Amino acid sequence: ASVRYFIPIHFNLGATLANFSNSGEPQINQRIGTALSLSTGLMMRVKDRAGIALEGGVNYQDYTFTMRSPIGSSEYTLGKYDFKAAIRPFVIFPLKNNPHSRLALNFTTGLQFHHAASMSEPKGLFFVNANVPQVTTPFIAPEIGLVKTGRHMHIDIGITYMYNFSNVDLLSIQLNSGTSQAVATTNLNYLGLVLRFSPEVWRNRSVKPKTSKPERRKESNSKPEIVRSK
Repeated sequence: ASVRYFIPIHFNLGATLANFSNSGEPQINQRIGTALSLSTGLMMRVKDRAGIALEGGVNYQDYTFTMRSPIGSSEYTLGKYDFKAAIRPFVIFPLKNNPHSRLALNFTTGLQFHHAASMSEPKGLFFVNANVPQVTTPFIAPEIGLVKTGRHMHIDIGITYMYNFSNVDLLSIQLNSGTSQAVATTNLNYLGLVLRFSPEVWRNRSVKPKTSKPERRKESNSKPEIVRSK
């Protein structure tokens, strides 16, 4: 079969850090946050060499801040959800030293949909203000990794970098503890691990041309003539 179709189950796990500044004492600190992404769609692979996928899914990212003071410690985590739609062309290269795995280069591009939201709330020693704008941002996510192509399965594992094109901050957070202040802004970019399981759903099977049987020569049943000499 030259063309095969799969349903990708696509999972990203990454680490996030916002642009961060603080002032005052005791200091407010930022911890590494978590980025998660889950998507699915339809993938087409041509001759185990290249292909393209159409995917849609949901993203989640959180950002965590901590502070220690003489009266105690406090921690605050803010999470954000958004949706995405993407197209993912890819190419596959054989590896001479590992015939069971291949090198894969993916280049995902698409749109992320951010819904406007704002909140103000006290949390422990913090008072927090956060804002998200109502925008739609294009993004790219180049990826390099290994692919295993089984009889009815396509498995990817790789590294990706998610980058949003935006002229405004996609998330801004202000924290205030009375004597300490901090501001965190981000465009939701992150470096992450990719894991993708893609079971096959259909393939076009090549039709072998019918071979025509050679025609048999009809043998003459006529008896040889006997020529009588006079």
